[in-house]
Amino acid sequence: MLTFDDGHKSLKQSAFPLLKKYGLSAVAFIVPGLVPNSPGVKNWKPGQQALCTWSEIGDMHRSGIVDFQSHSLYHHTIFVAPQIIEYITPNRCPTFLQEWLFPVSEGDPPVFPDSLPLGTPLYESDSRFAEYRRYQESDEVRNACTELVADEGGPDFFRQKQWKRKLDRVASQALKTLGRADYESARDRAAAIRDNLRRSKAIIEQALEGKRVRHFSFPWFSGSALSSRISAEEGFVSNFGGWTPPQSRLTGPWRSPISWVVSTQSSSGGYLGKGVSHSVKFCETGLRRSRYTESSNQSSFSLDHNTPA
Repeated sequence: MLTFDDGHKSLKQSAFPLLKKYGLSAVAFIVPGLVPNSPGVKNWKPGQQALCTWSEIGDMHRSGIVDFQSHSLYHHTIFVAPQIIEYITPNRCPTFLQEWLFPVSEGDPPVFPDSLPLGTPLYESDSRFAEYRRYQESDEVRNACTELVADEGGPDFFRQKQWKRKLDRVASQALKTLGRADYESARDRAAAIRDNLRRSKAIIEQALEGKRVRHFSFPWFSGSALSSRISAEEGFVSNFGGWTPPQSRLTGPWRSPISWVVSTQSSSGGYLGKGVSHSVKFCETGLRRSRYTESSNQSSFSLDHNTPA
């Protein structure tokens, strides 16, 4: 099985003609909240030109060659701990492929690095679907850092040799006044995951006539027992990712409510699922049999519904 993540322009321009030429089919896991002019979400500009439009997605859908499924609403991360990893600087924004695939906080649309003021702290992050509750960043810490940068020349501040030390000191002082770290509640975490899954599914089904979205690929292959359970409740029958449910360090043994396809890192550093052929049979009725293959240190396998951990 061939799968493609994200919905890049190259899916339509390069992959689709080759699929037609060789009589192949594929599954594309797309990010509907980032597709230009998506229904039900606010428009935004960064990186839209790099993604397929709904018109292009519709053409591929109607051909029957590409099956479109969900890769989450925004492919976004959340802050998960109060440890500051880096700051927004003039010459460097944190990226995953490109800035538009690395929103750093939730919203509608989410906040992207290129829209943040210089000096904004960026904390330890992970996928919204991972095992962590969102760390609720402090306005006081952010304002202290961005005001320092603005007061000392904006972009020129970063020409100082000790600029990071200055920001670290200001952030540390502000953090001390806050006491303990503030996290979202378990209820809010579950609600955010459910909303993301539900909206991503609804938007794709609304945009593509006759479409049923039943399969979900975790952004960055990072999932959790809670995310998998909620996806099943929302009508998904399979999850794709690099996280192995029975080995979840926080949830312990559990019974998977959904079929899993786990993609492991290859010897070249790439991942199955990024346009690489899988040997796991995939169809609209869901995954039913477990299969395993190994070639050049690449492997993938699926877990049947309710497989004991």
